This record gives sequence, C-alpha cells and structure tokens, in this order.
Amino acid sequence: MTDDLAWKKGYFEFLENRPFTSAIRLSQHCFRDNYVHVGRYYDEYRNQLPGPVEPVGSWGLKTFRGIAKQISKALGIPLPPD
Repeated sequence: MTDDLAWKKGYFEFLENRPFTSAIRLSQHCFRDNYVHVGRYYDEYRNQLPGPVEPVGSWGLKTFRGIAKQISKALGIPLPPD
C-alpha cells in the first residue's frame, strides 16, 4: 500500500477498475508484519493469526521511492537515486 503522493506527482497512472468476484475473493486475508511485530501474521482487521495463510502479503506502507526500488531490483535495472 502507498500514499497518494506518487499519483499527485504523475508517477502512477490509473489503468482500470475491476469488481471483485467470488472467483478472485480470498476467504482469508493474511499479512506478515515486517516492521513492529516482525514475523507475526494478521488479517485485514489487524487480528493476529496463528500462522501464515497463503497468499501472504506484507503489512505496511511504502513510499513511491520504496516501490521504485523494488521494481528496479525485480527488473535488474539500476536503482533510482535517493
């Protein structure tokens, strides 16, 4: 998840909006906390789960620079300047 700064600066672009269907809706959401309670798992309401439930997301907020760095690493291109 990110804030709206990248949208305001024009770095992100709206592509499309799709409604959720039962075929893509998860029966259980699961997010790993990598910041405060490292290694714990939570649902979307911040209720702690006993363990991971696939697929596991990351609980946290990324800046647009953090997202750019992740994309650069995934594509194998130089990291953007800080």
